[in-house]
Amino acid sequence: MAQKILVIDDDPSVVEIIQLTLESEGFQVSTATDSLEGVGMARREKPDLIFLDLSMPGLNGVEVCAQLKSDPRTKAIPIVMISARTFKEDVRRGLEAGVEAYVTKPFDPLTLRDVIQNILKRKISQ
Repeated sequence: MAQKILVIDDDPSVVEIIQLTLESEGFQVSTATDSLEGVGMARREKPDLIFLDLSMPGLNGVEVCAQLKSDPRTKAIPIVMISARTFKEDVRRGLEAGVEAYVTKPFDPLTLRDVIQNILKRKISQ
């Protein structure tokens, strides 16, 4: 059975790139272009991993991460923050909120694959 990944990003072009990349690697991909929709999908679908944009209208990625990490249904799901913001403060805030990794845009699709493989290997070995 394919591992499930949820992509939460308000930019449809980024969602499409990530979705195509992950599906070509054999993952089952769900997408949300709104932070509240993404939180609901995470709770319902319980994906194996979440890609989460930092800068979104409404709840930002740090706030979404905090909600997911405080919910017993979703707290164990690894989250990868994706953002065009490269300031150390943004990276620190993401890591403090509980993300497993922080990937900056633009990104190389191979980087996404490597990040996923590393996180899912750690998750399996726990």
